[in-house]
Amino acid sequence: MSLWNFADAINAYDGISRSDTISVPVDPDTDGVLFDGSGYIALEKEAFNARFTSMNIAFKTHAANGLLFFIGDQGKYFTVELKGGRLQFDYDLGTGPLTLITDLQYNNGEQTMVQATLRGNAGSLRVTPSSNVVEAKSGESPGDGSELAAGEYFYVGGLAAIPDDLFPSVTRDGFRGCLTELSFGGQQINPLKNKMSFGIYPNCGTQRVGLVSFNGPFGGYVSRTPIDIKGDISIIFRFRTLEPDGVMVYASNADKTQFVAAMIVSGAVCIVADGKHDSIEVVSNQNSYNDGDWHTVIITKNNRKLTVVVDDSDSNFARFQKSALRTDGYFLVGGFPQPRFVEAAILPTTDNFIGCLSDLTVGFETVNFNDQILSDNNANVNVCPISLDHPTIPSSYTMGPHPGPVAPTIAPVPAKTMPGPVEGACKLPRVASAGEQLPEDEGADQYGITSYSRKEYPVLDDSFKRNMVMRVELKTLARNGLIMFTSDTRNIDFTAVYLRDGKVVFGWDYGSIPLLIESPESVNDGNWHTVRFA
Repeated sequence: MSLWNFADAINAYDGISRSDTISVPVDPDTDGVLFDGSGYIALEKEAFNARFTSMNIAFKTHAANGLLFFIGDQGKYFTVELKGGRLQFDYDLGTGPLTLITDLQYNNGEQTMVQATLRGNAGSLRVTPSSNVVEAKSGESPGDGSELAAGEYFYVGGLAAIPDDLFPSVTRDGFRGCLTELSFGGQQINPLKNKMSFGIYPNCGTQRVGLVSFNGPFGGYVSRTPIDIKGDISIIFRFRTLEPDGVMVYASNADKTQFVAAMIVSGAVCIVADGKHDSIEVVSNQNSYNDGDWHTVIITKNNRKLTVVVDDSDSNFARFQKSALRTDGYFLVGGFPQPRFVEAAILPTTDNFIGCLSDLTVGFETVNFNDQILSDNNANVNVCPISLDHPTIPSSYTMGPHPGPVAPTIAPVPAKTMPGPVEGACKLPRVASAGEQLPEDEGADQYGITSYSRKEYPVLDDSFKRNMVMRVELKTLARNGLIMFTSDTRNIDFTAVYLRDGKVVFGWDYGSIPLLIESPESVNDGNWHTVRFA
């Protein structure tokens, strides 16, 4: 703790002077900005030149896909993203797009520097990995377009306030990893000093990643350092899928004569194990586990007994003739790296798994998917994109016979400077350690800096349903997010206000049919707005 600038002290004696203190080196693995895959940074375009644009980013990631940089307007754009582990530079000056993509993959967790430059309609992509072996691509976009257009902000790590139908070719996948250097137009940029942000953290300490997903139609795999389960051991994981078949976890010795495989087969959880001397199969009693919900699997080998338990209630077991089992050769999650990796007759399915796997534990070791040694392009860490058909609030208009509450009205709020924060209010900066807030934001509560940030209030009485009038002032660049929600104890009757594609939606259900009203205008423009609903 720095104590050189105190105003007063008692019984404090002289110590070493500030200039005599030891300079502690910065750990290179903990600097930079960490993106969690759901966020973005919005920065003002101070150094924009329509005829010459240059961007430099240094990053580290294991994720195969994600947006690194975007700037654009009026149908013109300049974007850099990871796609299947390769770096891709796309731009369109209004007369047709050009795509430059690397031959090599760079989602290996190593430091990588990427430079994208646009001069007139000539673009170049230059990538320098930790090995310093440079890969370069260049080309020219079609037509006579030579000037780029830019909106109010440029984005790093993800998009906000841009509808999906604008720039549809630009990925909406957020970057997950560490950004250690950023410059635009030749100027170094501190990403923490941004206009607005979400899902970022002010250093890049190594994080454990316990979730991986595999895209269709062919799935993917992750290969890790083998874990030998030669003795009594347990394997625990959770999964979520809509597909009936797929290999979830596979461990074997080097020649694959001894193995244990956890699969979903025709919707049932199936474990096949072979200790070289004998093979056994254990299948769950239920076969409806491909319902899109999360399910927990516990596989236990105790001497010669192999037990599988699904969701703490569905259990079955079988016995080996001998207890020996070695798996010191391969450890694969999600499937196999190539066709016929194992003979089809050995397992009831060799299909790669399509879905999500998380919280994988083998014995006393929790698997960290940031430490994988090899992965397929369709393996994405820390995301689970499967959508479920169980919406709390309908996603389309529902009109009832009665007029119901009035639609939300949107009115811009002029910037104001409050005399001081409201008692008890949370005066958070835009990002942790990012500096001072803007004056017009003082006294406001900020949400989204951490996951699940919210305020909870006591239960409202029945008079709230009969005569409800509420008002909220908000400022955001986000396209979607919950503003307010209340319900009865059964979660049947509810009132909700939320953002959908930048517009305010007011939804309610008081025992008849659910209704929705949507504001005509978007409010996710980074300015203050007042929303009144009654």
